[in-house]
Amino acid sequence: MPTPAEQPRFSEPVVDQRGYVTRAWADYFLRMASAQSSDDLRQLYEALAARVAELEDGQLASFQILGPQSVIVQGVPSNGVVILSLLGDNPTPGSTTYYGTGPDGIKGWHPVAETITVVAGDLVKTVSPQGVITLGLANVADSGTGTLLATTFDAKGRKTGSKDATITGTAQQINVANGNAAAGLPTLSLAPEVLSALAEAVTALQPGDVTGPNSVKVTPNGSGGIILQLDNDSATPAALTAYSTDSSGARGWWRPALFESTGVINGGALSINAGNNARFDMAQAVIGYTDWSVTPTQPTRVLLTVGPFSAQVVTSIASANATYVGIQMPAGTIVQQTSPFSNAQRRTIAQIGVLVHSNNTTINAINDQAATIRAGVNQIGDLMAAIGPLNLTGNIYSANGNNLNINKTGGSIFKMGSNFQANNLDPHVVSQSSQTALTFRYRLSNGTEGADTTSINPNQYESSPGVLSAVPTLVNTWHVQRISIFQSGLTRIQYGQQVYPSAQAALNGITTDAFNTEQNIAENGILRCYLILNRGLLGLLGSATFVTVSKFGALQASSAAIPDHNNLSGLQGGTTGERYHLTNAQVGEVNTSLQAVTAGTGISINNADPRRPVITATGAAGAPKFPFILQTGASYIPLTGGNALPFFLANGSASNIPVTP
Repeated sequence: MPTPAEQPRFSEPVVDQRGYVTRAWADYFLRMASAQSSDDLRQLYEALAARVAELEDGQLASFQILGPQSVIVQGVPSNGVVILSLLGDNPTPGSTTYYGTGPDGIKGWHPVAETITVVAGDLVKTVSPQGVITLGLANVADSGTGTLLATTFDAKGRKTGSKDATITGTAQQINVANGNAAAGLPTLSLAPEVLSALAEAVTALQPGDVTGPNSVKVTPNGSGGIILQLDNDSATPAALTAYSTDSSGARGWWRPALFESTGVINGGALSINAGNNARFDMAQAVIGYTDWSVTPTQPTRVLLTVGPFSAQVVTSIASANATYVGIQMPAGTIVQQTSPFSNAQRRTIAQIGVLVHSNNTTINAINDQAATIRAGVNQIGDLMAAIGPLNLTGNIYSANGNNLNINKTGGSIFKMGSNFQANNLDPHVVSQSSQTALTFRYRLSNGTEGADTTSINPNQYESSPGVLSAVPTLVNTWHVQRISIFQSGLTRIQYGQQVYPSAQAALNGITTDAFNTEQNIAENGILRCYLILNRGLLGLLGSATFVTVSKFGALQASSAAIPDHNNLSGLQGGTTGERYHLTNAQVGEVNTSLQAVTAGTGISINNADPRRPVITATGAAGAPKFPFILQTGASYIPLTGGNALPFFLANGSASNIPVTP
């Protein structure tokens, strides 16, 4: 049996218009026939025949077809034919129609055009033979009347508002007729007062009556008027120009001469003439000249282009080794002399350079030394940078006392722009306050910086870049530290980089030995003094030497030598029994006494260098006895009970031992 899926669709007719079975159903029936036996088909045929007989006998006469509302039914099933149709149907309803009720409410086919009506005078409706509707605006007649209105419209062109837009005039200036346009176009005219004033102006001022004195130029415009303009005026003057006179007095738009001195602005290079090396050439140059001598309040300024000059004779080549070349202003001619131009000459001569002719025959070298006047303020900055920061007053370092602290006096420094933010009327000078037992930091040549401290370190030096080492204990114990100040008031000290056998040797080494200054100190610091000191100092006062430098960092004349403490000439002595100085004989006695010192229990003494006995603890109990005077710092003290004896241990560090008389 065929499956339900193989059955033709419900919309597929069983027979066509001729009464024949359609192809889809015929194929279906054939598949059914092939799938069933002849007995099955016979049974189906007999059942179908019996059903047809029942229909023919009228056994189903109760079957009816009804057509409510818009459907009309003609015939009954028992007669075998039933015709269905719409109420008011029409086999040819026409184009662009619809089935429904018309304006009269009768069902049937009606034209679509009957559903749309228009208001006469607003819209016009036309219907084509095919029933298509066309709507258009009706023409409106122009009344020829109206007034001026200001009207607003929305995005669709619909009027959303209006207001009066009548044109008005200013009294005694502009008259307006028909300002609202109700009776025609508005008319504007000058008021009689204006016309009268213009008539007076025409009769009072004629082109020939106007003259232009000085810088004003007057020319007729060809139609009864005049043109006023500046002499040698320009509609498009160059940038950064002003209407003024040039060096010849001609009026026009010129660049202002902003220079205040005489000198070279551009060009002017000197060279040896290619064809004759006893002569020189000079390239074209722009020279600025300012003369303050005649009218100081209004100096004369000239901007002049000179040259080029070729094969110029050196006037003193046979009698001098060098010739100074300049441009004499305002003439613009070359000037030569065998000595540098003086201050007075440089007010009228623009220096160009120097010709060197040491063999008195040919030019063997040229030194360009143009006295340029470009960027004058920047040139001052160049000089400040070349000189570097300076100490103006004070800022003198000294010992705080018989200790390792240092003091600094108040003062002031000069450094470009250092005080600008605080006081732009004095932008380069910073005041520094005094400091007592000041805090500072040590800095190595490679930039390594130590912590804040208040004590000078006499026992170390920078033996190589970035390396701190102990100062030797017996020989070469002197070294020089450099103290610098910054504009912030901070003090930085660099360790010594050499050791010396004496203070005088250390002083001499300042100017002879190389020293590697740390970069930031070199660029921004101001050297204030050299501190010459010996290893093992416990106090700076009287033992270390502060060598103050000049504002340019040079040694002061008074610092050429260390004071000779053996020279007692003119020195006041002390009272009886006090010893401020020792003679050679007394020193010998002290050394002999030191060498005769014997150690007590637990102590050993090495007197190889009587000036620095090395005392070593042996571990046994007891304390040494010293029945003589020893040196501490720069003074001599008798040792009595309770005093502490300063000395160096074998490893070079300082220590104290209590003294028992």
